[in-house]
Amino acid sequence: MVSVIRVLLVDTPGTLSGGLIAALDDQPDITLLDRSTGIVELLLQAGDADVVILEMTGGIVPAAADLIIDEYPRVGVVCVDSATKCGVFYWGRPPPDRIEAATPGDLIAAVRQAAGELRA
Repeated sequence: MVSVIRVLLVDTPGTLSGGLIAALDDQPDITLLDRSTGIVELLLQAGDADVVILEMTGGIVPAAADLIIDEYPRVGVVCVDSATKCGVFYWGRPPPDRIEAATPGDLIAAVRQAAGELRA
């Protein structure tokens, strides 16, 4: 039996969320829980997710990523910069892994890897 990866996407402007939602919808082992619109809502919903996807700007990881990692150490965090298509993903407190030229497929792979690391 395949375990479903629960993903919380922080609502972001532009093409990131639209393209990512379409890519996630095609994955039988990934389900989109919700789209959070604010930090309080995000922190309340993050505990139900396996992975949270956030947008970053200028390669700077948003402060919300640290809040999630501190509050929910078993939740993976994937951050992507829609302008550069690069990103990082965290599971726990080790330094993040970098994602270069992130396509929707790369982000899906990062979601699966983050969920797998957390479940190990």
